[in-house]
Amino acid sequence: MAKTTIFVGSSSEAQAQAKVLIRDLKSPTIEFLPWWDCFTPGHLLLQDLARVKKKAAAALLLFTPDVPATIRGEQVALPNQNVLFELGYFFSAFDASRIALIKYGKTYIPKDLDGYTHIPGSGYFKPKFYVVPGKKTKKQFDKWVAEL
Repeated sequence: MAKTTIFVGSSSEAQAQAKVLIRDLKSPTIEFLPWWDCFTPGHLLLQDLARVKKKAAAALLLFTPDVPATIRGEQVALPNQNVLFELGYFFSAFDASRIALIKYGKTYIPKDLDGYTHIPGSGYFKPKFYVVPGKKTKKQFDKWVAEL
């Protein structure tokens, strides 16, 4: 049986969380391609993403509260810009159903992204730490993968 390769994108601050997701969501039918194995310092990001696109069938992006911002007078925390850039890149490379967002902490996600696949993460996030994926996370992830 062929494996489905899934790119996993996160900020450096959420790398521990991404590693735990990979560990706990693994299966014989999935191969994860984490960002830290894909990007080479000194290379252009778009060149590395083009290589990822050739290998991966889908993308799982961790949205974590990395960047403080003010939107319409409200203090919010946005995902890392590289993760947002990867989201935009993969929206142009894959069908939208092949991209899933998983949110941790109090991360602001624009309403424009409501129509895309969201896998529940956790309301808690602390940089460099992780939360073990719960049953709901695993169930929604398995459902998404089954539909790829």
